[in-house]
Amino acid sequence: MTLYGEFFRIDPSTAEVTAVLFDTYQYTYGAVLPEFVDSDSDGMTDVWERDHGLDALDRADALQDEDGDGLLNLDEYVNGTHPNLIDSDRDNLSDGDEVHVYATDPMRSDTDGDGLLDGFELAVGADPLDASSYGAAVPATHPLGWIALAFALSVAVLRQRRDHGFSQ
Repeated sequence: MTLYGEFFRIDPSTAEVTAVLFDTYQYTYGAVLPEFVDSDSDGMTDVWERDHGLDALDRADALQDEDGDGLLNLDEYVNGTHPNLIDSDRDNLSDGDEVHVYATDPMRSDTDGDGLLDGFELAVGADPLDASSYGAAVPATHPLGWIALAFALSVAVLRQRRDHGFSQ
């Protein structure tokens, strides 16, 4: 895999930087960007692997799921999530479910920016991708509206934590 910039190319396995001018003239610099080195060529940089407790020389660790959230370590790297946290943005949805099931952003607890956590929106039947969606929540004008909503949310969160291995 080679990363391209507007006027340069970086080889992650060697961190060599090649200046490219009009696809004709090229000059290769030495290994000057250690943050791009990927010694085991598994798609994750050595710096990221070390920062997250992985082995920068073990190619197989890219295909492991350290936290059991449904994302392989390589997927965690690509999505910017933490390979040792089931729920990187703390919205009560696992990173794997956010990527593979709900298409929400695993690094933003409120994907649609409406002020409600993605997990809350799903618990009350709202769409976490639509800021105008409020689901089947009991209206606040009803005398029991907020109490019913709080109870429904509590039950949904506890079920979700149970189903996804979160501690209570």
